[in-house]
Amino acid sequence: MTRRSWPWPVLAGLVVAIAAGLGGLGAWAWWSWWSPGFDGTVYETTRGPMWLPEPFDPGIADAFTGTAQYAILGVGLGLLLGLVGALLLRGRPVAGVLVVLAGSGLAAAVMALLGTMPSPPDPATLATAETVGESYPAHLEVTGWTPYLVWPVGAMFGYGTFMVTTAGALRIRAREGEPDWLQPAAARTAPPTEIIPSGSDLPPPR
Repeated sequence: MTRRSWPWPVLAGLVVAIAAGLGGLGAWAWWSWWSPGFDGTVYETTRGPMWLPEPFDPGIADAFTGTAQYAILGVGLGLLLGLVGALLLRGRPVAGVLVVLAGSGLAAAVMALLGTMPSPPDPATLATAETVGESYPAHLEVTGWTPYLVWPVGAMFGYGTFMVTTAGALRIRAREGEPDWLQPAAARTAPPTEIIPSGSDLPPPR
């Protein structure tokens, strides 16, 4: 069975399944790239018990590194999802946009959930008067909601790029059967036209 013979709902479901798989792949790559995180200690401060990474400056920077890594992986895998989705759903480009957008949202959620699953709990929630002096590892998380947008942005860029480039290629392929398709328009031979003489061109009657 070729791709053209597959029902469109099957192709749409396949794209969503691929999106979920790419989200899982992104989660594994994200955790492998970030871990292990910095350790820190709970200190008594004027604001109460607080968990602070050690050393402080690299530890604070590492907290934002996790979000940046999520964005980098998300935009790359989202681009791949858009290309694959456009390849499979090019028969219905408008509906394909909706499917790829839904798949990119699913992939963003899967990557965030599975990527943080092996991470230790947020040490800020463990900072109490009883745990002052205790050490806890850092926690992997996505800071803010804007990093989640990299998945749909990357997917739409890949989808649009594929549609634009293949549209031009299909137009060229459709003209390959013409004998003068590589010649400029001015050099193409026009089909012969039948010349009908007017009344003034007829010979005079005898």
